[in-house]
Amino acid sequence: MIKKRFATIFLTAIYALSLSACKVAPTGNPAVTEETTTADTTVTEPAPEKAEMSVELSDNHISYTKNGKEVMTKDFGHIRLSKECKEIYPGLEKALEELNIRMDKSVETIDKSLFEDDFLDGMDSRLPYTDTSEISVTRTDDKALSFVYTNNIYLGGAHGCMLFDAVNLDMNGEKIDVKNIVRDEDGLKSAIKDYFKNTYDEDNIDEILYGVDEYTQLDSMVWSISGDKFIVYYGHYVLGYYALGIHIAEIPMKDYEDVFNTEWVSENTKVNVTENGTVRDETIDIDSIDLSGAIAETDMQSVEEVMQGSDYVFAVCYVGYTTNDIDSAFLSLQSRYPLISLIPTERWVETEGGEVYCIIPKDKNATVTVNELVFDETSETFYRVEKVLYNGEKGEPILIRGNVSDIFSNIQVVVTDSDNSVTYSPSLSLENGELLITDEQKKYIYNFTTAY
Repeated sequence: MIKKRFATIFLTAIYALSLSACKVAPTGNPAVTEETTTADTTVTEPAPEKAEMSVELSDNHISYTKNGKEVMTKDFGHIRLSKECKEIYPGLEKALEELNIRMDKSVETIDKSLFEDDFLDGMDSRLPYTDTSEISVTRTDDKALSFVYTNNIYLGGAHGCMLFDAVNLDMNGEKIDVKNIVRDEDGLKSAIKDYFKNTYDEDNIDEILYGVDEYTQLDSMVWSISGDKFIVYYGHYVLGYYALGIHIAEIPMKDYEDVFNTEWVSENTKVNVTENGTVRDETIDIDSIDLSGAIAETDMQSVEEVMQGSDYVFAVCYVGYTTNDIDSAFLSLQSRYPLISLIPTERWVETEGGEVYCIIPKDKNATVTVNELVFDETSETFYRVEKVLYNGEKGEPILIRGNVSDIFSNIQVVVTDSDNSVTYSPSLSLENGELLITDEQKKYIYNFTTAY
């Protein structure tokens, strides 16, 4: 399935970046004057003038080879504050630098299984895989830095796919909570529908509008802000099938004052960006890549931080699919989610089926039980618990493999902490292949899936 492969390279790293690269402590007021004292006099030196917010973008190109053949190219950007802004916004500078470092590390988390000999046998007649990420900056002012990664990915098949991810930071480098900007989630959906109705004149508009209802949630949507607009991005497969394409809604915040906190509206829509050329251009042999999960611990911390202070009981992601056991597919699965390298084999729970899921409880004292289910048409729920596969009492992350059927999940997870007990059977939607979590469950289950 192409959907289960096309995002294996980029999104593993970007999801973690948008969650954790922005966790920087607030800085003090940079506009404080400094006094220097000599034996004869005290001189007050004025603070530097506040520079206009601006950023610099630079390019990176990596060519991956195997047996002397180019099998993949990766192009991605770095983003930094301009020289004039670095001292004025040290927290923001640190957040961007951490993001760039983590982006560089993602180069070492390529899925080697993509480049086995059966692929290379046809290399003379096939294009190399490509992963191209471009940065588009939508806001640079004294309140927010907002930018978007546009990712064009080709990993075989009839076509590539375009996906988006966004980073929205305040001047201290802290991630901006979308709920500080959007007051009314349902109102936002209506505003997006208005935009598409006025923009598109096509037969498939009804399907697009239906997708807006299904896939516009504040905790998972990709968004950025400009000076006066709230922008929502939908990549391929999000609002319907591939041929419907990508969709970007630019909503004027002033036109929907009941929906948006208009304190975020600025009359200054100018974006200050300069291009700074190529920083990195090199060739890497696929066989030399180390999949040791260097960013695994940070990724795990990022997921845990998102859950703190919320009603979430646990986090879940769809790690990937394997026709064998977890051990035989571990390197491939780890390249998608390096954090699974922190989960020892004694917490790998396996039954019949090939879908692999990761469960991370919020409470370190939570109990975690995994049951094997069998179909039972005589039961009110159409299933019964066949046996207990795992029981843990330390709230530790686990990996689960199961689901031999697309229409019936044979695995059930029960996570119980001091406040709540949540029962969940992880599975993929038959409609779009994404992780299935009901609206009622979304309050208690955090979905950190980024690659399908």
